[in-house]
Amino acid sequence: MFACPWYQEAVAVLKKYPKLSVGVHLMLNSEWKHYRWRPVLGRSAVTSLVDSNGYFLPSTAAFLKSQYKLDEVEQEFSAQIERAINSGLQIDYVDYHMGTATSTPELRAIVEKLAKKYKLGISRYFGENYQTMFGVSIETKRNEFLKQVAGIP
Repeated sequence: MFACPWYQEAVAVLKKYPKLSVGVHLMLNSEWKHYRWRPVLGRSAVTSLVDSNGYFLPSTAAFLKSQYKLDEVEQEFSAQIERAINSGLQIDYVDYHMGTATSTPELRAIVEKLAKKYKLGISRYFGENYQTMFGVSIETKRNEFLKQVAGIP
């Protein structure tokens, strides 16, 4: 999530593990109530993508109801990808925060265009086994993760 304030810390950690595959989680949403993020390009460059305070909108539904401009989406996604590439990490793929970036055919086309331009794969396009840990309680998260890694249902 290269639009988030903590991306530099994530880059520092990932540089210690150069064999890990790293992607860019393309973002158009900032869903947390008190911890939010803004576009890489800044609010004045992509005014159709932000709320009155300059933050990304809180949900896919709110984004889709807004008057977003496709050219601004493309510019912002390019900026997120370029920030990632310029971080010094080997970037292998893109994926999408909350599904927003692929929630319409037009948005999906932008993701596909940029993936091709930057020679990146697109996560969840190739039948990967996608698992989430969002619904797992903190107390059981470690054990559930280890079960997923081991392929235990």
